Amino acid sequence: MEKRCFSGMIHSNLPDLDASDNLWRMPNITQTSYPGWTDPQGLPTQQWFDALATAQNPTRKWIQVDHEVWPVGTQTDRQQTAQKFLTLHHGIKTVRPDLKVCFYGMPTLRNTWECMSYPSLPGVAQWRASNNDIGAILAPVLDAYCPSVYWYYDRATDGDDVNDLFQRYIRKNIEEAQRIRAAYGNPDQPILPYIWWRRYGNQKDLDLDIWQDMVRIAYREGDGFILWGGYGPDVDWNVKKPWWDWLQPRLPKPHGMLLTEL
Repeated sequence: MEKRCFSGMIHSNLPDLDASDNLWRMPNITQTSYPGWTDPQGLPTQQWFDALATAQNPTRKWIQVDHEVWPVGTQTDRQQTAQKFLTLHHGIKTVRPDLKVCFYGMPTLRNTWECMSYPSLPGVAQWRASNNDIGAILAPVLDAYCPSVYWYYDRATDGDDVNDLFQRYIRKNIEEAQRIRAAYGNPDQPILPYIWWRRYGNQKDLDLDIWQDMVRIAYREGDGFILWGGYGPDVDWNVKKPWWDWLQPRLPKPHGMLLTEL
């Protein structure tokens, strides 16, 4: 499978990074992007689907849908939420069968601490069972698996071992997506982790070496990545960005999809 690198970023003043850097654009769609989806716990009406079908004409035929409010706390919650995503997926495909759809954080739930424990411990088993609840319903139909691997910590605040913890965390979350794909999906469904150079909560930039490892591991052990960012204090693309200064020269070139010097 060819590895792909996508931009899901929403900065103001964002240039055409597909043309300049072969970073494929993936437009971001939410409940409020179009009229016809008034209840965030419910589902869109046909009006919403029709508006999406008219508005979206991305060059690369990929879109991302970010909807994070459906509950996942109980098994019933997870199964109902998976069914809602399945209905959402079907509705989009009905009006635009040419589009490929990514759902942020689906079909595997991000786990920070239990994922790094021994597989036999109860917390790990519960995490995997929770992902089975969703994966059994949703995973077979997805165009891609899109786990979120945003990170919460930095050295100045949290100590010197945060990079070691991060590397274990991201690998375990990608491995879990691979497990769900093997159990319920097929090998043609890419695993595209969502990555972000900001500390989760948008408080500050990650340590640069953690950002570098996030890119490397997502790309090498997944099937590419989706680059997120562009709201709050990070909204202006024109601000100097050390994370981009490192990433840009390593992005795929038009003749091939390998990042250089990773």
